[in-house]
Amino acid sequence: MTFTREELVALARKVDPGMPETIERDGLRFTFGQVYDDMSVMDHVNECDCYGKLAWPVTSRWDPYGQERRPDGFTGAARKFGSTPMHDTIWWEPYRDDTKVYDSPEEVRFMRELLDWGFIGLTVTVERIEACGKWHVAANESLWGIESPTIGDGNYDYLAEVYDDLLAQAMHEMKETA
Repeated sequence: MTFTREELVALARKVDPGMPETIERDGLRFTFGQVYDDMSVMDHVNECDCYGKLAWPVTSRWDPYGQERRPDGFTGAARKFGSTPMHDTIWWEPYRDDTKVYDSPEEVRFMRELLDWGFIGLTVTVERIEACGKWHVAANESLWGIESPTIGDGNYDYLAEVYDDLLAQAMHEMKETA
């Protein structure tokens, strides 16, 4: 069972977190989903060097004015993002490769959007009809830590590629259990 690249891109554009898309084909039911990742953006970013580092503002309990300062280890390249409805005030130290600091306006905009929209997981569930005539989950695959498609151009080609890989894994799992 295969889906064309165009079908998978269209699915990636259509599926929203909490609103999976189900397609029946060749006696199987395929459900494509997106789920908000339960791991915080800060944890994801700090586990991957490519994003830089995030930290909460630091206040000294000895400062009578309670002013926030840059976190320890953050350089002059660090940026302080003010709070939004999606996150509190947070510091971002951009990724650095020797002398190059990755803090272009596009990279700053990307990090702001990442802080607001976070990461998702993609899921593919394949069901088949069992002897009693009811649908039964035959395979379920997922991949987590994917940048939300609400960021930038939506990275729908990448999401389609992930769906394709998850489908291949699910179909392989079904062959092994058949």
